[in-house]
Amino acid sequence: MLVKHKAIVLHSIPYGENSKVVKCFTDQLGLQSYLVNGVNNKKGVLKPSMVMPLTQLNLVAYHKGKGGLERIKEAKLLSNYQLIPIDPLRNAMAVFISEVLSKVCVEEHENIGLYHFLEHSLESLDNKNQSLAYFHLTFLLELSSFLGFKPSTPLQPAVFFDMMEGTFEQVKPLHAHFIHENETILLIELLQTKVAVSATRETRLNLLDNLLDYYRIQWEGFGEVKSLEVLKVLFD
Repeated sequence: MLVKHKAIVLHSIPYGENSKVVKCFTDQLGLQSYLVNGVNNKKGVLKPSMVMPLTQLNLVAYHKGKGGLERIKEAKLLSNYQLIPIDPLRNAMAVFISEVLSKVCVEEHENIGLYHFLEHSLESLDNKNQSLAYFHLTFLLELSSFLGFKPSTPLQPAVFFDMMEGTFEQVKPLHAHFIHENETILLIELLQTKVAVSATRETRLNLLDNLLDYYRIQWEGFGEVKSLEVLKVLFD
């Protein structure tokens, strides 16, 4: 059957000489994989610029509903980013986000709340007035709420965050999987206000490593994020 829906490109991989398998997160059907022929052909249904990470598309696609590769009949660019393609840090942030999403967006069913969150996040990322100092941290925290393991704001003062239990503690946990005091303070500030103004670069990067460790503990098979080092270099 033919389905009209919106899609966010997560990543693409070559398939044969002039084809690609394009993985997208869609508003109606969750994660979908499309076999696209003639990507470098002027008459192809998708142009090379349309398979870049986090490109937003309007699709008309054939869906058999059997979990295999689907086909795209028509595609139009939905959002024409102004800054993400040309700003090195925003572009690196987009690659980082797409890699994280590729690891956690695995279900083939509708999650309209998550889709709207991603739309809003990408709109903010492309906004020249959006500061990027904490963008990746707040993104990971908000994304974790859709995955079922977002930390709850503590009801009493805390100096440690237990990544195994997902709880804030006043006493250091007996295992090694916890977040230290400076990073815990920043984590609480972000949970309360989504904005922090006093954290050092070192604390921000430490918390980024901590949050990715937290994802690895809470999400089976999450693994390493290869784009992380590029992001860290650009934050220098």
